[in-house]
Amino acid sequence: PPYGRFVPTFGVGAGLARVKRVDDSGAQGKGGASLGVGTLRGGVDVRLPFEDTDARALLGGTLSVPVVRGEGAPSESSWALIGASVAVGF
Repeated sequence: PPYGRFVPTFGVGAGLARVKRVDDSGAQGKGGASLGVGTLRGGVDVRLPFEDTDARALLGGTLSVPVVRGEGAPSESSWALIGASVAVGF
């Protein structure tokens, strides 16, 4: 293959997050707001040693940063998602 055993992955993107209002007791209120978010993603693919199979393990993370707030949107901070997966191709 044209790459080594470890393959870094990077990405950027954008998305829309919808938030709902919740009061102090945890009950969901009426209405909500939209947030435009920028996303940054990074990870590492590790090629697994199986013959005739493209098998990989991936460890990665995504950071979402609110950049555009709709009218009435709360002041949200950034949040992150970390995940791991295994993919097999034949």
